[in-house]
Amino acid sequence: MKSTAKTIVIVNPASANGRVGREWDRIHRQIKENYDCTFEVEMTQHPGHAVDLSQEAVKAGYRLVVALGGDGMINEVLNGLFRERESLREDVVLGLLPLGTSNDLRRTLGIPKKLPLAVQTLNKAEVRLVDVGKVTTSNLEGVPEVRCFLNVADFGSGGAIADRVNRTTKRFGAQLSIYWGIISTMISFENPTITFSIDGGGEQTAVINDFILANARYFGGGLKPAPDAQMDDGLFDIITLGDIGFVESLINLPRLKKGTHLTHKKARFYRGKRVVARANTRVMIQTDGEVIGALPATFEIIPQALKVKA
Repeated sequence: MKSTAKTIVIVNPASANGRVGREWDRIHRQIKENYDCTFEVEMTQHPGHAVDLSQEAVKAGYRLVVALGGDGMINEVLNGLFRERESLREDVVLGLLPLGTSNDLRRTLGIPKKLPLAVQTLNKAEVRLVDVGKVTTSNLEGVPEVRCFLNVADFGSGGAIADRVNRTTKRFGAQLSIYWGIISTMISFENPTITFSIDGGGEQTAVINDFILANARYFGGGLKPAPDAQMDDGLFDIITLGDIGFVESLINLPRLKKGTHLTHKKARFYRGKRVVARANTRVMIQTDGEVIGALPATFEIIPQALKVKA
């Protein structure tokens, strides 16, 4: 049966280091050949544009809003859908066609890597309810801001690595770009002292290299920080990587890729709904691969707040 939902595909032509824009005619043709109903297309013109486009799409009556691009693009569409509220119309659904540099969210959701197969999955996939993460912080200009995320948030070395990767070319693909970001950042990164509490419990203070709040399982182009994370359990999987340095990070990178790092003596694992954190220095926060601000911040889960077709 063909979908009857009024559908819009919001496209980031800069995704995959500009490949989506360069190859748009072919990509558009593949979607039309494999998708079961008519759809409209909107192209983003600048960073942040997808936030406005997705918000406007819902107001215009579109009920299936499809994000075509990388994890950062999906994050923008999500934030447009949730702008100024924590609940959506019950008939609004997010669809995903991951065509970015890393596409970590698709790994947890089981969306195929090849576009024709991803479109066919969009045709026949069931709608599922997933949790949404929310961060209350200040952006890099110091302005208070609330942002949502679907995949993973982290602060510490993860924020610094994301900042470096996003300021350099990604022409060599996700893994080489991420690994270069890790190596070049960790050489000089100084682990901050973080004070945090989980679900209103007592404050803890520790020197932490990275603090990860996972709604899904993967980040960093296939690294697996939260191997057991479930997107519909109403909880973050929370991982802290303690006072580790450059050499120890490199040695343990294969464990992080396999998801076996949680047994490391400097790793700690928790589950929770709310995390409040501050630091003794400026510590950047990344969500879904994009740097959004710096500590202090509050992270909260919004249980089963979003319908996703995946």
